[in-house]
Amino acid sequence: MMRILLTAALLTTSVIPSFTMADDTDVYTGSTVGTATPNVMMLIDTSGSMGAFAEPFPEAYDPTVTYDDSRFGFDPDGYYVFSAAVVDMELYNVSPIDNKTIFIDQRVADMIKEYQIDPSVIRCGNTAVYLATLRNDGYDFTNRWAFWRPGKANLDYYSQGEGPLGWTGPNKYVGYYYYYNDQDELPTVDSEPGHMLQCSLSGTKPYEYNGTYYQYMSYQYGDRPFADAYPHPTAYRYTQMFTGNYLNYISVVTESRMGIVRRAVETAMSQMEDINIGLATFDLDSLGAGIDFVIQPIEDVEDRINERLDTFSPWLGTPIAESLHEVYLYLSGSAPKYGDLSQDHYYFWGVNLREYTRDNSDGVYGNGFQHGHGLITRYYNFVDPDAITGTGTSARYNAPDSLECTPTKILFFGDGEAVADVGADSEIRTLVSNLDWESQSYLDKRCTSPDRSLRSCAEEIAYYMANSDIRPDLDGIQTATVDTIGGFLDRDSDTAVTLLKNIAEAGNGTYYEANSYEEIVDNFLQSLREIKEDPTTSISPTIAVSSFNSLRVTDEVYYTVFQPGPTTAWKGNLKRYKLGEDGNVKADIGQNYDPGCTDEAECDPIVEPSAETFIEGDAIDEVSGFFKQTARSYWSDVVDGYYVEKGGMASKLTTDRNIFTWVSGTTLTSISSGVNVPESGTVPSNDTHISDSLRNTVLSKSLLGISDASDAEQTALIEWIAGLEREAGDGSTEQLVARQELEDPLHSQPLIINYEEDKRVLFIGTNSGYLHAFNIDTDTAGEIFSFIPKELLTNPDKYANPQSSFDKVYGMDGKLSYWHKDTNYNGIVDGSDKVYLYAGMRRGGSSYYALDITDPESPQMAWQIHGTYQTTEQNVPSMSNGFGRLGQSWSRALPVQIKWNGASRVVLFFSGGYDLANDSQTTRTADTYGNTIYMVDAETGALLWDAHDNASLTGSMSYSIVSDPVVIDSDNNGYANLMYVADTGGQVWRFDFDEAATDAASFADAGVIASVAGNGTSDDRRFLTNTDISYISYDSDLPDAATADWDASGYILISIGSGNREKPLGTSINDYHYLIKDVYGRNTPPSYTALSMNSLAAWGSGDSNYGWYIALTGNGEKSVSTSSTFFGTVYFTTYAPKGDEASDICGGDTGNAKLYVVDIYHPDRTYSRTTIDQPYIPGSPVIAPLPASGEADQVASEYGVIVGTEAKETKTIYQNAIKNFWRSDD
Repeated sequence: MMRILLTAALLTTSVIPSFTMADDTDVYTGSTVGTATPNVMMLIDTSGSMGAFAEPFPEAYDPTVTYDDSRFGFDPDGYYVFSAAVVDMELYNVSPIDNKTIFIDQRVADMIKEYQIDPSVIRCGNTAVYLATLRNDGYDFTNRWAFWRPGKANLDYYSQGEGPLGWTGPNKYVGYYYYYNDQDELPTVDSEPGHMLQCSLSGTKPYEYNGTYYQYMSYQYGDRPFADAYPHPTAYRYTQMFTGNYLNYISVVTESRMGIVRRAVETAMSQMEDINIGLATFDLDSLGAGIDFVIQPIEDVEDRINERLDTFSPWLGTPIAESLHEVYLYLSGSAPKYGDLSQDHYYFWGVNLREYTRDNSDGVYGNGFQHGHGLITRYYNFVDPDAITGTGTSARYNAPDSLECTPTKILFFGDGEAVADVGADSEIRTLVSNLDWESQSYLDKRCTSPDRSLRSCAEEIAYYMANSDIRPDLDGIQTATVDTIGGFLDRDSDTAVTLLKNIAEAGNGTYYEANSYEEIVDNFLQSLREIKEDPTTSISPTIAVSSFNSLRVTDEVYYTVFQPGPTTAWKGNLKRYKLGEDGNVKADIGQNYDPGCTDEAECDPIVEPSAETFIEGDAIDEVSGFFKQTARSYWSDVVDGYYVEKGGMASKLTTDRNIFTWVSGTTLTSISSGVNVPESGTVPSNDTHISDSLRNTVLSKSLLGISDASDAEQTALIEWIAGLEREAGDGSTEQLVARQELEDPLHSQPLIINYEEDKRVLFIGTNSGYLHAFNIDTDTAGEIFSFIPKELLTNPDKYANPQSSFDKVYGMDGKLSYWHKDTNYNGIVDGSDKVYLYAGMRRGGSSYYALDITDPESPQMAWQIHGTYQTTEQNVPSMSNGFGRLGQSWSRALPVQIKWNGASRVVLFFSGGYDLANDSQTTRTADTYGNTIYMVDAETGALLWDAHDNASLTGSMSYSIVSDPVVIDSDNNGYANLMYVADTGGQVWRFDFDEAATDAASFADAGVIASVAGNGTSDDRRFLTNTDISYISYDSDLPDAATADWDASGYILISIGSGNREKPLGTSINDYHYLIKDVYGRNTPPSYTALSMNSLAAWGSGDSNYGWYIALTGNGEKSVSTSSTFFGTVYFTTYAPKGDEASDICGGDTGNAKLYVVDIYHPDRTYSRTTIDQPYIPGSPVIAPLPASGEADQVASEYGVIVGTEAKETKTIYQNAIKNFWRSDD
């Protein structure tokens, strides 16, 4: 039996548990992807309800008021009569009696004006009474009207005759019949002699002929002057009379729903670029959709889409599922179901039917139908001719050429429930029949969920497109997300809202709700812009631990969030949440947030966000693993949800910032003081707010990497660096305002320093080049200072003026550490104390910076070390003497107290770093850079010891070392004497320090104690994570293989996994997780012998003299984060790509992440393995002390195991448990 005395989580000198989220951007962008332009297919609802009016009718019509005629210019004293067809089919009439109005636009107004008549020509039973009523009401819908002139019309179907009596109307069309002639002009209907307008009052027969009374004056073919029959079908009679004053009155109504959507889409498209876009709309007969325009660059199709939008005519049902299915058929290159037959229609006047039959000159395809009196309805097939190849059973959609390796989205706008929408259900059921999905009330493979009143497969086809390969003929997995926008929805009915929300959720998209032009524009833009960015928020959490007592924990948890995108400018932020006693991350859920509610009278009450109104609830969505849309983090004045750029520390940035760089000496050079923001904020016309010194020396064009830029461009970039941006002021002036945005902290992990009980500062680096210091107090949160090294001054331009690129820009992306030189040992910073911050750069550079942050309000440069820069894109500094092997600065600079030349000394250990040659190597190869460990003085940076050159080595130190050195005081005398580190050649090193050494050469002996890699491709196992160290005591006799040199009390367990996280999509290497026994433990070994794979046993086979291995059997599965060992249990995470290397060219791979749990007491038992919901590379499991109920700051006995945002399990440590630690004071 074994007993744990020591755990790795408490062996390191950092007082904050370390997390790693993602280490290489291939998981976001793919391994060989270029600039991918995203695809969007807009699907617009053109059902009949879209003809309704977006605004209610204004105040009641008052005939005594002369209404403004400036919009369309109707004659206030005039009378206008026209066909029901014009109103019902063109104006989408709803009776004014129902407190609604008629929609009129300029095109319709021009048509109406053709039908102005003089009241003197009106002939009714009581014309005077009728006109008085008409003037009072403004309209009349009760009568039937016809134009009459003396003469007789003996009309054949295709010929014209004249007689004593006859009918006529505009353009000389008569009734249902027409005749071809060259007189296409529209004559004005006026009081021309011989014309009159005859009315028939309902239920009367006022006209007598030969003793018989008739309702109308004439019959189309009859030889008598009067007849019962009316010559036109009911729908096309002249049935409506308006006064001009009333038409001016209703003209104040803005638009129909369709009109607002037209304008909104046009506006949104005008603000987009670098996107491919297409358009699909409902079929006239409610049979699915047609592809109006295939997906193509927006600049090539925007004008034509706008023209098409202007012809939309709302009509009939809402076939949502059928239409989504038709779009799927297009995207997948399948046979069309409805798309080759889809029709629409619009109305126009005075065109000869012969002339437009099959006329394709305007890009519209199909035939038309002519109504009486010159109104022509044109029906046409609106499918883009480039959408389909072949005809009949051979027809196939031409799927977008740009579908491969690009994100694809369907953006659906609708205003109601699905109607007439079951035609594609059979095909959709077949598609989803073999899918496995988590139970959702709205998903049913038969599309017959009992909670739906309308049966269709809209949610199911959305789910299929988002979770299946819609183009299996292409490399990679091609999916399409579905966003929905619910417009003008009745909040009293939940059916439409629920349907659209479900479609978006099933389609891995976003649901929006909008009821105005502005909201629709915003939602379209948000949806279009989001596809240009990775919609997934990637996170790295830090839990605040008291530096006065490392077992005391607050309830604060901090997440750095970032959002990958297709340009060099990735967004970032820092957000604070709460750690609950159940281990779950908590946020404010008390705002009753409803993103679709815009009417304050109808919305749930919104509580003003504040600390006092913080209502705790789970912040993480169980399905996505990310923050809920309704969650509000601390520091945020708005509900920031899963949006990276909203709220958080970015929202606390002001115009009054302290931003520094370094030129020379110990004093940092202020950038902020060189940019004078006037009190008014107005930008001086000659840009004198920027000092000459700043412009010409500190931030010269050369140092900024913009030598060819104009002075105005330099000015804009300097303002950006200073945290400012411009916005329009009064007149032609511009205002300088705070640029409230942060850039991505991709690998940099937050570091919290406690200066006093009530003064804590958090440090974090970003890839735009800044090292930030933030006050994290809830009430006064904000930036204290930020520092950007000289060599990274070329970075801001790539963020301020981003370019489309997947070549990631790196800045201050390395690990942070600090040393509090506590001279009076009281745990707070006072008196002659010093605090130093140490920062590496990871892929941002090959330097380490030490800042004196004793007073965070006035930071100073302590020292800097520069290694070999293998790139020339930066302002490369001169290499520091003795650091020729220093590659990219990946490891933490670890403060440790040692015995040096007989005296106590605080030093820093850091690894030699990363050699960029590793990016292209596929087999184990000796490196030029990074193959050493450095030890420097913590205060001065002076080089004291170089492992490669100074240590007595057993084994070849040929491979770069990027992991943190783990340093231990094994005999508890206050001085570190043992160190472990692993290299990229698959080797684990042990260093034994000699406290009696008098020089660098005698300071340490070292050797390889495990080597598990080979020289082939499949065994090119690399260690890029830290060794996780635990001391295990023997509760029984030593193993039979033990020698006198073994530690008789126990052994040191080294937990580490192999995996090249810089190539996370790779599948050619067989990786393992190792549990290696260093049997010499706290004893100094007589020699160093390297264990191999053959020295270890497979986990589950029982006890082993030298340790175990666990095969990572998933395709491409690898260890990418440091494990955590806690009270007998090892926790580690792995990542495996979903596809193979060839398929990963398509924009990255969210992958499959696993958490392994291994009970080291029972090597004969199997391990447990669970799925991590959050996508991308998982971070290290964090063993977080949980605050007990009611107390936020106390010694914990409950511990949570947290991976990213997910609480995986809790572990209880009983009060009688003895906790033992090895730790170096820092």
